[in-house]
Amino acid sequence: MSKRIATALLIGLLASFPAILPATVAADSHIDEARIVEILQALDDRSMPATTRLEFFHDDAVIMAPNEAPIRGRIALLKHLTDAAAAEGIQHTHYTRTVERFDNIVVAEGGVRGEWRDNPDSEPVAFATNNVILFREDDSGTLKIWKVIFNSAPVADDG
Repeated sequence: MSKRIATALLIGLLASFPAILPATVAADSHIDEARIVEILQALDDRSMPATTRLEFFHDDAVIMAPNEAPIRGRIALLKHLTDAAAAEGIQHTHYTRTVERFDNIVVAEGGVRGEWRDNPDSEPVAFATNNVILFREDDSGTLKIWKVIFNSAPVADDG
């Protein structure tokens, strides 16, 4: 079974058991979403040092992209964040569609929209992803990124 299918099944399983959810889910949802938006906006800020952006991730965080080996561990995550910040011609913005809390795990479903250029003279190429980001509260109650799963998505034709 693929990891993507297993994750979707896990999310579906968690959603099907409302009795296990804490009573504060509804009250915490807007707080969780506001914090997640702050984190995603910080990740979009390519001027922020990669070491600072790394602090938004748990030590055991994993980024899983299609057709790529998982990025796991602090060293690999730091390299990924450094390389992404250094890439010329890329602009992108994260967004969320839904945010759900399951005890100390918060699931954010959303995506990224952006564009990239091969060089400064080339026409921009639009791109989009669909994402599921699992945030986990650490012992101090701080939400940090635990798992990122994304795929490529078709870009809507505005014309």
